[in-house]
Amino acid sequence: MLIDAQLAGLAEQAIAALTRYPYYTRIEGFGDEQKRGKTLARLISLAPPLHPRKPLEKLSTARIRVDAESFAKEGDGTRYSQTNEALAAHTDSSWFADPHELVAFQMAVPDPEGGESFVVPVRDAIAGLDDATRSRLRAASFPFAGVFQPVLTGPESDPALRYYRRQIDEEAAKSVPLAPQDIAALDALDAVLARPDLHHRFSLAEGEIVLMNNLRVLHGRTGMAASSRRLMFRVRAWAGCLL
Repeated sequence: MLIDAQLAGLAEQAIAALTRYPYYTRIEGFGDEQKRGKTLARLISLAPPLHPRKPLEKLSTARIRVDAESFAKEGDGTRYSQTNEALAAHTDSSWFADPHELVAFQMAVPDPEGGESFVVPVRDAIAGLDDATRSRLRAASFPFAGVFQPVLTGPESDPALRYYRRQIDEEAAKSVPLAPQDIAALDALDAVLARPDLHHRFSLAEGEIVLMNNLRVLHGRTGMAASSRRLMFRVRAWAGCLL
């Protein structure tokens, strides 16, 4: 894999940004094809230390655009990204045993009338919850692809979240219903994640890429027209340097 010096330098800068608050970074100049974004993500995934359980794994890539037919397909892991509806703050690949640490979105065709992005650092969200709610979220009570896991992990000084309310509710409907206390804890978390004062909002320009530490920042977006031509390239990777 031939790497130019600029991309190698950008990878170092990105890792530094993704391992400290606010755990995301935006970079311009990536054009409207996916190759450079994929290469940057690969460099980050290969930075030491390698992931202890997913070393040298392939990147997960997808084209993110409005596609009503794909959204209608149950079981499609990317279906939620194909809707024109607004998306609440969430974690990508939350149903995996090991969610990806790195998520990147590279804008190819922006929508000038919708699809604004926002992120919420986990540290800010957790600070808005009371002790009882935080304790409940740390219990292994929430279904992720048939396995019950906590939503909140990590030390208080460096909390991590795996969270997608829509998917949790769908999983609970298929298996064991959530306890009232767990529903209340998720409702409290949703209320905090919806607070505009915690949102870092931005609109990606053509050729701009946003990289996020998927365990320490949640992301979402506003809605757009069903006819929107907005197109982004998504890359997800396991990255030991972001653990």
